[in-house]
Amino acid sequence: MLETGKIIAVSRGGAIVELAKNSVCGHCAACQKGESGQLMIEVDNDLVGRVGDEVEIAIADQQVAMSLMIIFLGPLIALFLGYWLGSLFSESAGIAAALLSAGLVLLFLRLFDVPLGKRARGRIVRRL
Repeated sequence: MLETGKIIAVSRGGAIVELAKNSVCGHCAACQKGESGQLMIEVDNDLVGRVGDEVEIAIADQQVAMSLMIIFLGPLIALFLGYWLGSLFSESAGIAAALLSAGLVLLFLRLFDVPLGKRARGRIVRRL
């Protein structure tokens, strides 16, 4: 996945890029919102970009696909498993267990989204 943005900070081997407003990402923890509300991502700075440079960054499609799969399939699987286990006792227990298990998975994803998202680091592919 390719995105464009502007380097706002540089550190050893890395850079923080503020993504352009037309960015469609923002639902995973690979990007964080800055004070201005813009999405920012920490990327590898192999091209030695400087603050103020307009750059194009790439995040591996496999990382994006895996994140989407976990975000959407995790709660869905928990919903079905919770219902199946709860329905062994009664119909209402199945519904309650389904909602509880899906809610717990969503809470787990929310709590561990940032640590997992930080591993999905992009890289600068070219300066614009």
